[in-house]
Amino acid sequence: MRQCRQWIEAFTSRKKWDARSLQDTQLNRCLSLLDLVGLGIFSTSGIGIYVLSAYIARVDSGPSAVLSVIIAGVAALLSALCQAELATRLPRAGAGYVYTYATLGELCAFVVGWNNLLEHMLGAAVAAKAWVHYLDNMVNGTIKGHMSETITWHQQSWILEETPDIPAALVVLVSTLFLLLSVKVYAVIVFILGVCSSLVIISFVCVGFFHVQSDNWTHPPGFFPNGFSGTLTGAALVMFGFSGIDIVVTSIEESKNSTKTVPTAVVLTLTLCFVVYFGVTAALTLAFPWHFLSETAALAKAFEDKHIFASTYVVGVGALFGLICSVSGSLYSIPRLVHSMGKDNLLPQWMSRVNNISSLPIAPALIFGVIASVLACVLKFESTIQMFSISTIFGFTLSAFCVLCLRYQTGYVGLYREYCDPSDVPICHLHSHLPSHFNRPPPRLEIMANGDMKMHYSEMRASRSDGCLYCEESGFECSSKSYNQLPVPGELTERTGFYHESQCYDTTVKPTVSRSSLNSLIKLPSDTLLDPNDSTWKSTVVSIVVFTVSATLMCSSCVAISLEGTSGTWWAITIISMCSVFMVTSALVIAKQPQNKTKLYFSVPYVPLVPLLCITINMFLMSALPAMSWIRFTIWIALGLVVYLGYGVRKSNERLLDDQEVVLYDITNPSFCASG
Repeated sequence: MRQCRQWIEAFTSRKKWDARSLQDTQLNRCLSLLDLVGLGIFSTSGIGIYVLSAYIARVDSGPSAVLSVIIAGVAALLSALCQAELATRLPRAGAGYVYTYATLGELCAFVVGWNNLLEHMLGAAVAAKAWVHYLDNMVNGTIKGHMSETITWHQQSWILEETPDIPAALVVLVSTLFLLLSVKVYAVIVFILGVCSSLVIISFVCVGFFHVQSDNWTHPPGFFPNGFSGTLTGAALVMFGFSGIDIVVTSIEESKNSTKTVPTAVVLTLTLCFVVYFGVTAALTLAFPWHFLSETAALAKAFEDKHIFASTYVVGVGALFGLICSVSGSLYSIPRLVHSMGKDNLLPQWMSRVNNISSLPIAPALIFGVIASVLACVLKFESTIQMFSISTIFGFTLSAFCVLCLRYQTGYVGLYREYCDPSDVPICHLHSHLPSHFNRPPPRLEIMANGDMKMHYSEMRASRSDGCLYCEESGFECSSKSYNQLPVPGELTERTGFYHESQCYDTTVKPTVSRSSLNSLIKLPSDTLLDPNDSTWKSTVVSIVVFTVSATLMCSSCVAISLEGTSGTWWAITIISMCSVFMVTSALVIAKQPQNKTKLYFSVPYVPLVPLLCITINMFLMSALPAMSWIRFTIWIALGLVVYLGYGVRKSNERLLDDQEVVLYDITNPSFCASG
């Protein structure tokens, strides 16, 4: 029993962060806002444009691929808001792995990190195989013909290629070498290649809208050839095209002024990717019949029937530029993620060593680059596409859970605004002519050894006979009329107020709730707590669990209805109705709980509405993926659990710290000393 309890404690142990060390890094802070946006857009847009847009239109969505892009864009927007808040709280490389480790525990964190490794390696493999397809199309199939004549395995498989794709493996290996460059040089190269590809895409969209034929959307079988379930499946696959958000937040340790530039870069990346994906998908499906799209190099072949034969080479060159950025961009996050996992000793620590010349962990870049090249060589193209999106959606879903937990738990995690605008700080209104019995000492400025500044205010008291109470103790609604700005050097450049003129009210003012939360949409009783405690946190946890289970059952029931039709599925409709009631009820319970009012550099608006909506949409998208995707995902998870149970759980830094604390407690325990 004791051993079981120790394992559970290890699985649920959360990493404790010292806010003073969150800005320290071994990596080189050299990336500007433009660099981050370039990395975010061009690292994944190549796959989204040249591969996924045509694939979902041909296989899953048909003309409703444009609706798939909209659904995926909404889900990605909600996830991006959560990622931006978490990135400013915990500005460390590793993204979802770091956020989950600090919120949900070690086991969940390892699963997220392990899935991200799979996502990025499969992304590199898909981009490399597509790169070879477009090059092969430009040389009239010479590459494929030569490889099929030279090397063939002579066996059929649902996941393995009949002929090893050696050119794709070489593309991955060459792209891995780009990662050994300085991150600034790498960002510049990706930006130049991405801009060249963007010029081709703009031309493609303009030509496509010039050849619009509305029959391509209305001709039988219509706008939804595979039903709305096919549209959701297409949206789930397109989600990988928005994984550039993850690349931006992973680069936070290498960005300048990260708490300001990263949220902006996340929003810009999402917006530009959505506009491009929607434009390309709409132009492609309007100008060309979706059921005639080619399995390989679809965009380059789309306008051949329009007698625009130069499109084969123009679009082909743009695809080569865009996809090579996607190959290296998918591999870009791997060494940074492994660096974080290695520092926590969930993976071997030697993987976290940073090279002094490139300021980058070299070993994981080379190791996982080789693994990605093997995957590109042996896996089938379509099988690989169906595998990588589930990891992206899974990571986005957990980021929403992390935001909910951090908002409603007691205490705070990560960075926060130590100094805020006076209009955001509860300071009571005092009269311009202060009464003689009111004593307000001047603030005291303390300069720390590391250059940080702290403002200390002594306690202020007022007589009750005048109807005035000290506001911070009474919880009055307060504001200030004037203040001076105090600049603070370094990363923490916040405004601190010196309050001169104010006014005190005689009436009792009821507590108020910040309008940035969903609580502002629900009338709370006057006796509602404004700070979370253990009781409210337990209520929140129970409500989150009820909401999650209900959403899972609802998604499963919807899948059953889509497979069996409306006949004989009365039980599924009943379950959906009951789950809807439970979801709404649990959401209202969560909304009525007090939130942690720590001032953040970026906050998700309307919590818990945005995270809960994000979780719901992502669950629907995951349920729309093929069953084979879940089987492959489960196999990869099982392999990761073997690695974690065999190495990570025993070597984890957090477990070593806990063991040291237990030993220290035993030594200092009087009963232990007496027994000795």
